[in-house]
Amino acid sequence: PISGDYFKSGSGGGINRIDYGKMVDGDLSTAFGTTSTDYRVAGIYGIHGGGASLNLMGFYHINRLIFQPRPTLPVTAIANYFVVYGDPTTVNSVLATLEVKKILVPVTWEHTDPVKDLHFDPPVLLGRIDVASLDSDLDYKETAEVGLFGEGFPSDASFTSEIIDIGTPTPRARRYSQLLELFDDAGDVEAEFPDQPGSTVNWGKVRWRGRKTGSAGDVRIQFRAGDAPNTHIYARDSGANEIDTRGEDGRPLDAFSWLKLRQGRIPEAELRYNELGPDLGSDGPRGWSFWSAPFSFEDGLIDESLPAERWSEAGVPLPLPTGTRYLQFRILFDSTIESAVALDYLEFDYGEPLISGGVVAEVFPPRVALGEEASLRYFLQPFFADGEEGEFNRIELTVPDASTRIDTFKFDGRTWEEIAVPTATTDDDPLLPVDPLRLEPESDSPFVVGQFAQTIVSDPRTGETRLLVKFPLLGASDFKARQSIELSLRTRLFRGSARFAGSVWNDRLATREATIPQRVRDGDAVQEVATDATLVVVDNIQPRRLQVQAVPNPFTPNGDGINDAIEFAFDLFLVLDQIEVAVEILDLSGRRVHRVGPVSRTAGQTKLKWDGRDVAGHLLAPGLYLYRLQVAADQTSTETLGVLSLVY
Repeated sequence: PISGDYFKSGSGGGINRIDYGKMVDGDLSTAFGTTSTDYRVAGIYGIHGGGASLNLMGFYHINRLIFQPRPTLPVTAIANYFVVYGDPTTVNSVLATLEVKKILVPVTWEHTDPVKDLHFDPPVLLGRIDVASLDSDLDYKETAEVGLFGEGFPSDASFTSEIIDIGTPTPRARRYSQLLELFDDAGDVEAEFPDQPGSTVNWGKVRWRGRKTGSAGDVRIQFRAGDAPNTHIYARDSGANEIDTRGEDGRPLDAFSWLKLRQGRIPEAELRYNELGPDLGSDGPRGWSFWSAPFSFEDGLIDESLPAERWSEAGVPLPLPTGTRYLQFRILFDSTIESAVALDYLEFDYGEPLISGGVVAEVFPPRVALGEEASLRYFLQPFFADGEEGEFNRIELTVPDASTRIDTFKFDGRTWEEIAVPTATTDDDPLLPVDPLRLEPESDSPFVVGQFAQTIVSDPRTGETRLLVKFPLLGASDFKARQSIELSLRTRLFRGSARFAGSVWNDRLATREATIPQRVRDGDAVQEVATDATLVVVDNIQPRRLQVQAVPNPFTPNGDGINDAIEFAFDLFLVLDQIEVAVEILDLSGRRVHRVGPVSRTAGQTKLKWDGRDVAGHLLAPGLYLYRLQVAADQTSTETLGVLSLVY
């Protein structure tokens, strides 16, 4: 934060950050001092008189507090005082402040030792601490240095990076040699972080290396990206409650000019966010995405059991809009006194966009029924610059159902021919060996026609299902009249909504693992529909009964390769996370003879197989058996019973 009150808990009396910081600068020759009548600073008591009032920006287990005046002025030591603190229970959610409502040290009189060294056993979890002086209003009292000591890990702490400019040839961080308020001239600020021309980038994966102490600690890691230097619209109250984003000189306010305003400055917490897309402030539609959903520690953790040269294979895709150049991340630490996460480093991939103007898509219709097969139309249009040489021959879509298929592939309204994909391949990318061709158009026809191939892949770790599509290379010359690609899909939704997130890439340039696909953003791809979005929602969400299909039934596990196993197929609806599912096999007396699973699954169609053997691997006798499907979710369990027949 650039606020002058970063660590100072209150702004009462107008004490500036520089004066207040003298008690935490590591220099015993400087001090913050007042009389109790000079300022009524912070706290619910408002009588600090040279004492510390510190917001720790997190919650720590504190076991020691030291404060003292300058050694050359022992008479200025605070002798009569009490200490109060704030913890997670004293957060004022309305004012978004941490209040001091608890007594740490009761009223103490005539503590004449200049150095106050106070110990707390057991440690006290706190996020703010105020030393309130009770000395005479006329006596000057000061604190040259204050020290807080603790043990274990903070229970709530955070780190926010500087804004990182990736668009310049060498990435640079928006970092200054001193606090912004210490600069006198805007030119000096500009000299340390000059505005430089740069290009937008395409975001890839992010990964980190670290370790966990204990079992309870975790982190939440978030990202945001932008194509403008400022994350907020800086503004002032120009009078009569009129908000103006320009200074008195008529120029747009930036962080420095806003900070230097003598009056009318809108508080930082009340500034409007510079959202990417809407026309806000002086930079128009340029701006920033909102903070992403958080990643946990395990999501992007590097597997150090692998050779170091393979560490770059780890990571999770950065959920950031393509066509941006600035990035910022923050790490929220969720720890206990004995357990926490330590991060060594965080790294991310980026590259030059394949299509400089971006790619937009939209889906129609935007509403479907839960669990029923639906026909959707997915429209995609790239925006190449004149003369741009980029090409792509791949589309990837995140889909809600592993049985999703393309019924028709159209380019510029013309249907293309589907070709088969080899069923047996050792490639991580099943479409890599497939070579769709451009076909000769009909005589005198200006339309481009060709072939396409499709397949479905699922991530066994996350359960994410992707539809892969390949076709001949298409470039700027193919889209010069705003041609579009249309995919007619058949799919089902198992949750309340599904976003058909897409990306495009060129497999002639690199393999899937060695390239950074360009993300597709929501937008107006065609005039034919007006959804401008790839989100599809369910019309009417109603609980669905769990139904199981057990086929073949009866089955014959005799090793002849025909009907040797029975398959239990069922749909999981409205499941947000991975849940455990299992099938128990019981004889007619109710005794369990085998259990398939448990396995982790998410929303969608799930299949489990049983080969007719018991827990010891022995083939069971022919006859009738019971099966019991068990689904555990959100501390509840659902069961479905059925009968199967084993014969041979």
